[in-house]
Amino acid sequence: MDYNKYRLLPLEAIKSVYISEDFGTICRYADPRFTPINIDKLYRCVVLIETYPEDQISVKGGKGVRKTWLEGYSEVKDFYQPDYRVLPKENDYRRTLYWNPALSTDEQGKAYIRFTTTVVVNIPGLRLKL
Repeated sequence: MDYNKYRLLPLEAIKSVYISEDFGTICRYADPRFTPINIDKLYRCVVLIETYPEDQISVKGGKGVRKTWLEGYSEVKDFYQPDYRVLPKENDYRRTLYWNPALSTDEQGKAYIRFTTTVVVNIPGLRLKL
């Protein structure tokens, strides 16, 4: 496999990116010089990049396409929620103030959340009950 080929891969050529933590898949795509024991110690996942055929690659990104550069891959961690029973002396400038992927709605499609922050928050489309 020519690894240098992927260093110059244009963003527009990427159709999808898939990250697999399956050990069998990792072994399949790992360097064949390594044994499964080495692979288990060295690799946590494999990143598969599907590309468009060369004749179907757009010259520039389409309207509304957002380009994101990922610095790497990390395992899922618990969302940090400060204890605001005693407010900190410094403002809280985290980009994500509340995270709950298991949040569910009631019969009317409404969900109720509660969080505290030390800065003013403006969330379009969200009605706040004070």
